Amino acid sequence: MAIKGGRSQLLHPQKDVIDLQEYRKLQQETMLENDFQNNVIDAARKFGWHVYHVYDVQTATERGFPDLVLLREGECIYAELKKANGRLSDEQVEWLRLFKTIQGNEVVVWRPADYDGVIARLARRKAV
Repeated sequence: MAIKGGRSQLLHPQKDVIDLQEYRKLQQETMLENDFQNNVIDAARKFGWHVYHVYDVQTATERGFPDLVLLREGECIYAELKKANGRLSDEQVEWLRLFKTIQGNEVVVWRPADYDGVIARLARRKAV
């Protein structure tokens, strides 16, 4: 599954050509949170997840509520998505802590560098 997004200029300052691994690392480090989120949503839907995302967080929800709620038969993931160097707010930490107290919830913080693991998780079905 290909990663979409990231800043358009991914040229290495000292090299004309970079290998695929370096390219992916640069792409992940420069990917905007919104681009990453769109990739995760697309992948989740392809693997049969129902996706809830609040698009206008300023008016539609409490501060700190996770970016995504992913539901599939017998599974629930609360996912906070952050760019490479993004930090959780105190409100986000509290929401995630509370969701972890409910048995069966999976609570995660995903970053672009986690993308391969995100895809693996979304593809895998938990034993119900």
